[in-house]
This record gives sequence, structure tokens and C-alpha cells, in this order.
Amino acid sequence: MNINNIKYQSWIEFKRDLFIDLSVTKINNGDFIFRGHGDSNYKLESTFDRKFPNLIGKEITVESKKLLELFKKECDGRIKGFSEFKDDYILALARHHGLPTRLLDWSISPYIAAFFAFSSCQLNNSTDIAIYALDSIAPEIDQSTGFQVLDIEISDNNRQLYQQGKYTLLESHYKSIDEYISHLPHKKDPILHKIIIPTTEASTALIDLSLMGINHSNLMQNIDGYAMSAFVKYSLY
Repeated sequence: MNINNIKYQSWIEFKRDLFIDLSVTKINNGDFIFRGHGDSNYKLESTFDRKFPNLIGKEITVESKKLLELFKKECDGRIKGFSEFKDDYILALARHHGLPTRLLDWSISPYIAAFFAFSSCQLNNSTDIAIYALDSIAPEIDQSTGFQVLDIEISDNNRQLYQQGKYTLLESHYKSIDEYISHLPHKKDPILHKIIIPTTEASTALIDLSLMGINHSNLMQNIDGYAMSAFVKYSLY
């Protein structure tokens, strides 16, 4: 079972059982990374794969690299020291500034992932949110397999620090991480956990998370974040 589905009926149940159902040690060590989706039907699909759904097979890798090379040419000579930047840094920089890439944002905090799931569920009219927990130290997650976890710090991206962020990069012909993991040889221990919680728990969760200091204002610390935080509070109260 490579992907394990967990269903919690309430936010309280999620907080009570998560560390038991996964592993408190692995969570505390940062072995798990988490990502939240406001609709449980959404796949772990990058902006590039969503932008170009008609690409198949090797075309996906070829075209994503072609787009990144065009970005490099646009930046070279215009950004000081750009020629010295490593490829991973350039990829994250491109993602940070809106270029479709095959990177996905994750957090080492399940609560930050839950926040982004619940704060966006109102826009999706969904019945359930999903919080994904990926075992980042599983041997199947390695550059040689075409799927890896990256820890990249972007100098002007304080948001990444506030959100305890990491990235995944899928470089195979599969269009989503779910698809990639489901096609791996059967494993005794799951590589990916998909945690489902009803969207009716959004108010309870968001109020609780805000009391923990987890809200748009603190996670973004800019005017965009303050505006989004105000809207969430308006929606709740």
C-alpha cells in the first residue's frame, strides 16, 4: 500500500490522532512533509502539469526544461550574479516569481498545511479538504528515481522561512505525485498519506490555528497576507 487514506470526522480528531496514525518521532524529526489542498479531489500536480495538460510521456520533461532554459536566458545578464546560481535555486526562483515549474511547495508543519487547505476550501465548494503527508526519507524519493525533495533557500523569499517550506520536484513522465507513487512496486509501509477532513470543520480549525499564530498575516508578513487574513476573519465572524 503506497498511498494510505485516513479519514477524520473532525478537527479535534485530527489533532488527537495524527501523531499516533503517522509517527510522532518521524514528524518531530521533519521526516514527513505536508501539503494542504482545499479540495480532496485535487491531485499533487504542479503548476506546469496543470498549465500544459496535453503533454504526455517524455514531452513533459523536455518541455519543462525548455521553459526553464528560456527563463535562464531572460535572466542572464540582467540579474547580478545569476550565472553563479545553482540549478535548484534558479528553479525555485522561477517558481517563486510565477513561472510554471514542476516544483510543489510543502511544509514540515502539518498545521501550516491544514491552514492552507481550510483557508482555500471556501473557494472550491468542496465537501472535504486533503492534507498530504509524504515520507521524505523513503528510498523511492531520490534524484535517481525522478522524484526528489529539495531544501532550497531563496534570499528574498521570507515566506518560505515563515511557512517552514520545502519543495518536491517530479521529473518523470507521470503528471502527478499521486500517479508516480501509485505505480511504484508495492511497499509494506505507505510513502504517502492522504488525510481527509470535512470542510464543515473549517471555522473550528481556522480559529484554532489563528490562536496558534498560524494565519495569512504571520505566514506571509506583507500587505497581501494582511488582506487575506482580514477576509478570512470576515468570513468566520
